[in-house]
Order: sequence, then C-alpha cells, then structure tokens
Amino acid sequence: MKRYLLAKTIIVMFIVALAAVMTATVFAATTGKIAGYVKDEETKQPIANVKVIVLGMSLSTLTNKDGYYVFTNVSPGDYEVKVEHVGYGPVTKAGVKVLANLTTAINFDLKATLVEIEGITETAAKPLVKKDETETTRIVESEQITEMPRDNIGGIVALQPGVTETKDAGGSELHIRGGRSMEIKYLLDGIPLDDPILKGQAGRVNVNAVEEMEVVTGGFNAEHGNAQSGIINIITKEGTQKFTGRLEYRFGMFVKHHGDALLGTWYNPEIDPNEYKKEYKEYYITQKKYKEDKVEYEGDALEIFRGIFLGEPRPHQQPYRGQDVTVKDLMEQDEPVEFVELLPGVYADSTENPLVTDPETGETKKEPYKDTDGTLIDYENKKVTLPDGYVVDLKQYEGLFNDTKDYDLKPSHIGQFSLSGPIWENKLTFSLNSELRRSGDFLPNDELTGRVFQGKLKAELTPNIKLAASGLYNYSWSDNYGGYVRFGDYGGDWRFNPEVTPVRIDDTRHYTLKLSHNLSSATFYNVSLGMLNISVRNNQLRNKGEDNEEEVLWNPFKTFEENIKNIKDVRRQAYNDTNYVVAGDFHRWSARAATVTTLKADLTSQVTPNHQVKTGGEFELKDMARLDVIDWGSTNMYVDVYGTPRKIADLLGVEENEVADFIPEVKPKSVALYAQDKMEFESMIVNLGLRFDLYDPSAKYPGDSLDPIALNDDGTVKLKKDTPEQAGVPIINNPQDASIKYQISPRLGISYPITERNKLHFTYGHYFQIPRAQDLYENLNYDMRGAIRRMGNPDLEPEKTVAYEVGVEHQFTDDLLGDVTWFSKDINNLVDSEHVTPKNAANDYSHFKNGIYGRAQGVEITLQKRRTEKGWLSGFLSYTYSVAKGKGSSRNSGYLTYYNSQPPITESWPLDWDQRHVISVAIDLRLPYGFGLNSVGQFGSGLPYTPNPENPVKPAWNSKRYPPTYNVDAVITKKVEFAGMTYSLFTEILNVFNTRNLVDIIDPVTYDRYGRPLNDKKHTDPLAYDAPRQIMFGASVDW
Repeated sequence: MKRYLLAKTIIVMFIVALAAVMTATVFAATTGKIAGYVKDEETKQPIANVKVIVLGMSLSTLTNKDGYYVFTNVSPGDYEVKVEHVGYGPVTKAGVKVLANLTTAINFDLKATLVEIEGITETAAKPLVKKDETETTRIVESEQITEMPRDNIGGIVALQPGVTETKDAGGSELHIRGGRSMEIKYLLDGIPLDDPILKGQAGRVNVNAVEEMEVVTGGFNAEHGNAQSGIINIITKEGTQKFTGRLEYRFGMFVKHHGDALLGTWYNPEIDPNEYKKEYKEYYITQKKYKEDKVEYEGDALEIFRGIFLGEPRPHQQPYRGQDVTVKDLMEQDEPVEFVELLPGVYADSTENPLVTDPETGETKKEPYKDTDGTLIDYENKKVTLPDGYVVDLKQYEGLFNDTKDYDLKPSHIGQFSLSGPIWENKLTFSLNSELRRSGDFLPNDELTGRVFQGKLKAELTPNIKLAASGLYNYSWSDNYGGYVRFGDYGGDWRFNPEVTPVRIDDTRHYTLKLSHNLSSATFYNVSLGMLNISVRNNQLRNKGEDNEEEVLWNPFKTFEENIKNIKDVRRQAYNDTNYVVAGDFHRWSARAATVTTLKADLTSQVTPNHQVKTGGEFELKDMARLDVIDWGSTNMYVDVYGTPRKIADLLGVEENEVADFIPEVKPKSVALYAQDKMEFESMIVNLGLRFDLYDPSAKYPGDSLDPIALNDDGTVKLKKDTPEQAGVPIINNPQDASIKYQISPRLGISYPITERNKLHFTYGHYFQIPRAQDLYENLNYDMRGAIRRMGNPDLEPEKTVAYEVGVEHQFTDDLLGDVTWFSKDINNLVDSEHVTPKNAANDYSHFKNGIYGRAQGVEITLQKRRTEKGWLSGFLSYTYSVAKGKGSSRNSGYLTYYNSQPPITESWPLDWDQRHVISVAIDLRLPYGFGLNSVGQFGSGLPYTPNPENPVKPAWNSKRYPPTYNVDAVITKKVEFAGMTYSLFTEILNVFNTRNLVDIIDPVTYDRYGRPLNDKKHTDPLAYDAPRQIMFGASVDW
C-alpha cells in the first residue's frame, strides 16, 4: 500500500505543479529563439521602443531600454526580421535561420534620417560557431536530408561523429559513444517514438517530411530523460504560406549477391545416414511435387511416404553408414539403392527389386514394380499396398498445377508525395507527406511492402495562441526470408522452403496535439498530448484454421494437439539431408502491441536578457502486451506472455475473460519534473538543470528466487486451479510488488566563446534509463514447460550513466568550421543475466539482474564546410577514435557463460561495438548546367569477435578483429527549372564499388582456420556479408 500512496502523492504534486504554470503536457525542444540588440549606427547607443517584426508571422515586439528584444517559441526555419522606428530608416534582415533549442542572434544598427526613405534589406550572417550550444549536437536540415543518398533516419544518424553502426545477419544497430543500442531515445515532434518493449525506433518516418533532425550525442539538457547515450529529435515540417509540393518516383534493384551462393545445388547434397531404413519399402515425394500438390495430410495419411527429396532422387543414391557421402561416392558402391518413379514426382526405393536396364539402349525398362510381399503395384487404379497392408491411393497426386512462384530478386518501387500550403490565409496551414514502397532485398522472396502517411495541421487561434496536430501512420508487410536462410537462429533449415518463412506485419501510429501560448514575446508555455500505438506480428505458425481460409492464431492456452491440427503442414526434413526443412511450417508465432500515452508541459521565460528559465514535467502511461510461442512439441513449449488482458485478447482475437487468468498484468507508469536555466553572457553561456525521474514497474515477482513457484508433493509444478492444465500457469510463491524507482539527475553545460571564431565547450551530467519491458517482464508466469526457461525481473534498478565531454571549435573561414571533442562515460547497472538453481533443480532457470559495468572514451574530430551562395562544394569530414569496454555486451552474457561452463566474467573486455577508428565523409557538389553529385562514405576498423566463444576454460573475449569495412553511396542529379517548377532526374547507387564487407562471423573457429565465416559449406549464409550494390533510377518534380 505504501508504494501506491507514494505514487499517488507524487502524481498529485505533479498535477498541482502543472496547474501552477497553466499546463498539462509538453514537447521536447522543438522551437528556437531570435534575440538581439538595436543600436544607433553612429552613437552605438541602444534604442528603446523599436518595433521588431518577424515577417510572415504574427510576431512583433518592442525593444526595452537597453535596446534588447527577444522572440521565443519560434519554429525551425528561415525567416525575415524587420525593425522600424520614427527617425530611422527601416531595416529588414533576410535568411534568418532558426534552429531548435538554440538562439539566433540578430543585431541591428539603424541610421538616423529626417525624411522617410525606402527600407534596406540585408542578408543575415549565419555564424558557424553557435555560441550558445553547450553540448555536442549535430543538426541535419531538410535540404541535406532530401539530397543525401540515405532514405531513412537510421542511415543518416549512422554518418554522425561518435555513432557506430553494427551489422549482422539479424540486422543493424546504432551505438552512440560506446553505449548499447537501447540507450538511444527517439522523439518525433517532441513525443517519444520508441518501442517500449524491445526499444529502438518504432515505425518509419518519411524523410521528406522532416524539417530538421537533432542528433545529440553528449550532454543533453534536463528536459530530456530516459536515455543514456543520445537523443534523436525529429522535427517535422509545418504548413507554408503558399502552396508547395513534391512528387517523386524511384525504381531499381540489387545486383547479384557477392556472398556465398544462396541455394547451392539441389541435386547433390550430402546425405544423413541415420534417416535410411530398408526393413520395408519406403515411398518418397520430391519437394517440388509436394509444394504443387498442396494436399493436407491427416491421420494415417502422414505415413504414406517416408521423406521428401531435395531435387530429384537419383539412381545409386543411398546412405553409407559411418561417414557422410555424396552421390559421387555412392555411384561407386557395389550394391546401390535405386528408385522407381511410381507417378510423376512420387518415388519408391527398389532395394528388393532393382530396375531392369535394357542392355542395348541402356534405358530402364518400364516393368511392373513388386512390393516386398510380391504384390504388383496397381498402375491402372494407381494404388500401392504397404507392407503392413495399408493401401495408398496415389490418385491424390493427379490434381497438380505448375509452381509459378518466382524466386528471383525483386525490384524496388518507391513513390513519394508532399503537399503544403494554407487553408485559411495564414491562420490555418497544413503539411502532408506520403510514401508507398515495394522494396526487394538481395535475397529471393525477401520483400517489403509499406506505406507511410504523415501530416501536420497548425491553426492560429489568436495572434498569441497556436494549436498544432500531427500524425504518423506506418504500415508494412514483409517476408522475413533473410533470417531463415542464415546458419544462426534456425540453422538455415528453411533455405529450400522460402514461402513458409514468416511474414512480419508492422503497424505504427503516432499522434501529437500541442497548444502553444505566447504570454509575451519573452514568455510562453506549451501543453502537449501524445500517443504512440505499435503492433508487430510475426506469424510464423501460420495457423490457417479448419477451413484453410480464415487465420486462426496459435493460442498458448490450448494444448499442442488442439493447435497443431489446424496447422497447414507439419514440418518435414529432407530425406536426403535432414539439415533442411523442405515442407511444412515453423511452429512459432509472436506479436507485441503497446500504447504509450505521454502528457508533457513546460513554461519558458526570458526572465532577463541573461536568463532563460524553463520548467516542466511529463507523465507517461504504457499499456502493453507481448506474446511469443515456440512449440517444439507437447513437452517443450516456450511461452512468453505479459501485458494487460485486453491487449492480449486483442492479439488472439478472443474475449478478455478467456485470457484474464493467464496474464501477469503490467501497466507501468512514470513521472518526471525538471527545471533549467540558460544563462547567456557576453563571455560565457551556461546551461544548468536538474531532473527528477520516478518509475513504477507495476508488476509482481517471487519473493525468493530459490523457491519461485509452488510444487506438488511429487516435485511437479503446481498449477493454478482455475486454469486448464495445458496453460501451464504455476502458482508464484510469496509474490512481491516491484519497488518504485527514482533518481535526481544534475546537468551542466558551459560554452566559452573566446572570439567570434573560437569556442570552448564542456558538459557534465547524470543520466537515468528504465530497462526495456522485455527485460522486466519476460515470462513472469514462470512457465517451466520449455527447455529454455528465462525470466524477466520487474525489480531491476534503472541503468545509469555519468558522462562528460570537453571540446573546442574554430572557424577557419566564413564557410569552414573545425571541432575537436573528447568524451568519457561510465555506465553502471546494465542488465545482465544469471543462472538460478532453485530447491527443485529440475526447474532451473535464468533471470535478469543489474551488474554489468562499462566505460567508453574517445575523441571526435570534425571539419564542416557550409554551402555558400556562389560555392560549389559543401559537406563534412569526421574522424572518431573511441574505446568501449565492459563486462558484457548483452543481457545474456551471464547466462551464456553458465551454459558454456565458463567462469564468470570479472574483467573488462572490448564490447561488441568497440570500433576504434571511424571515418565519415559527405560531399555535396553543385555543378554547372543543373548537375549535382551527393556522396557519403565511411571507413571503419574491424569490430571485435571472440575466437573461441564456447571454450569451457576461459575464452579470450573479443580478442580478435573483423576485417575493416568501407562503403560509398552516391546520387547523381540533373535539375531543370521550367514554368515555376523544378524537374529532376537522378541515379542513386548504394555500395558504389560493390564492396564485400564481412559483417557476421558465425563460426569463429572455422573463420580463423579457413577464412570462411561458417563451419559447413552447405549452410552458406549470404547475410554474413553486407548488402551488394543497389542501383535506383528516379525522377521528381518540385513546385
């Protein structure tokens, strides 16, 4: 009860605090500030009561007695600022660039006049050295984003200094300054865009909809929480005062993969000798015929054949006991086994009655084939009698059709459309962006179909009150063939059965409503409400239901037999190579869904010209569901289920009361309050802040990890009486409420402008992050049916980081800036796992705990060239040197050491993403006659790997290195302007030099000996190497 009283008390205090500042929600910094002084050109004295106007917006103010003016709460973009005063000529400064969370300083020197003169328009200087930027922030603007040969947020972030991108056969991850990939927080218009269950960016954002993107890699302010390594703040475009738009289409495909062969040969695989029996006749069917037949085998019909062949059965194809043999070896045997084709695609072995060969022609005679009991096969009626007397009716093979499935590489087609403009003068504007894509990958049958719709509507209710609503809808459907041809998670078993590999369906929706009220030109508050909905389904079970039409999802609360009867086909290994699954479906189905509701509020005031104070808070509520079922049989079922009954019922398509008794209910919530002061002086800018975070896991766990569940007298697991036995829901002993967690985090940032062209900067901060839901809640039922028993821990402590950096910036010329930054961070309480042997050792398991420590240090050197009006070259060059070490690279480190009988890790080793050297370059060339070239390239030194990961003594963790990697992407553009529109033709080439980068050493022992990333030439893995060259052609029109 105490924990609930504390939670309620803090929530009430939070609401009262919000009411005091007239708020109920807020965004992270999505606006900037324009400020400056107005002086007399001759006397250099300040001029009071000068009218300052931001043209095109309802913003105006008067200078104070010191000639100072300020506009807060200005959206990112380009503006014109005009000043006018009696006795002085008006002056307008164009090209005033506003960036989120930064001050744009615009000063005016007015010339006195006795008569009215025409106003002067000047172009505002854009200093490269941002004096008030205390932390390391890389701002990528919309023009850079659209012209860069990267069409996703992750690809753009990966180019920034301090960011390491790791890849393997399962995908790619981003790491900022040595932290884990889950330590990055994504924001869309200030509202979280994180998957709360597995972390990482949720959904896809159309890059054409982005106004600017902030990549904060060090020292973020107190307004940002629940992140240890970095903030990715994506700010979308607002509506314009005149209609603008863009229409774009691209198509292309990957070239042939440069990795090992995908399929190899179907006709000469090695043979597993253990599958061969010759005590009685056996009947077989080819994989192709099985797929064409589409017959569902039930009951005794499952025994009509003993196996399915890869390719066609060949004469002399038999196993030779004691060693692996190939067809060539078998052809040399004295007594080969031969096969007779009963019907097209249906074979039987003929050990007892070998085929008769015509000595003149060498052809096999079509003589009747006898069964072992001497009975002739009834070819006329197409029946075979098995030795046990069972009659097989082969007529079922008559209804065949050709297999038209195309396993060639698929082209990609991508269409994008953007439209922006006014609805009602300048009082109501809109921005719409859409993307439709059908993307082929570099593996056959690996395809993604998706659509993204984004929009923003902004209304000016009064000159000082604005209301903005924005939304994102992202839906994608993809074949996940890639993960199932690799040697890793599923052994490459599904290489010859691609059409039954899982289909993944992602549905992401993100909504934001923001009220912004300017109390004056110096004070404003925001009230914001956001909601993120995600739904991800991996329908690996493909349960089709009895009518074979309506999908029936696998229900973990029913028996294996009840579920399996509706599976289309039970999976089958190839007769001549059991390493491959050639028919049937994989018995897995998983899904997750979450609704994250975020309520934020802030009040910002330029109290004096030197102090901008910001205070605010946020409340977050998560409604989640996770269901993962792997059923290897009635005695080996892995079930991970948690969430709320309503969410789980939605996933399964059943009533809530049908599942309520099985669900460990979780509905976590968090509260945060913060205050910060931005102090801007002539010689120093200081950002000082303090943040308070509180988190309630809202879940229970066993009070004693050595005695977690109740047992019967015979030692078996005691199940809940009100649940069916097949549900496998144990009774938790002494359940305890997970405690409420909190932290106070100080933040400090200092910028010291030495001159107009030189600046020192420093940051120091404490950062707090809640472990992801999967670490907290996995298998909270303590279901012991599976061979792998892994439990979450809702009482995990938050993960913590203390980080600091120091750097110097120098502006060499008006368009060339250099920066050197040194950083260091200590990371504590990282999630690890440990093996637990309870009182009943038969129910041993592993669970998550805090304990891993890590440290990262490094230096970033950046050279940035800004585009100028007459310049033809812009871009940046960066070099990062870093060292990231720790006692474990993943949450499973402790469990794996136990599984491999290894001693616990007590020393710090290089982490999996410890890439010591990274060079990134981006080049933007503007050439004559409308031609342009944009190119990005990266070089990375080799990532570490462990040469003997299963050594039971003491592995030399991550003591060896992958080969270095490099890659170049480019896009060539030709632009033509006609009738007020800009037409473009372009060619985009990814991996220009078709570089063969090794990204996944699946078997380090074999790699070290032979240079192959795998230990078996059959299970070649194209995903051990990065993607080959991809060429895209496209056209666009802008107006």
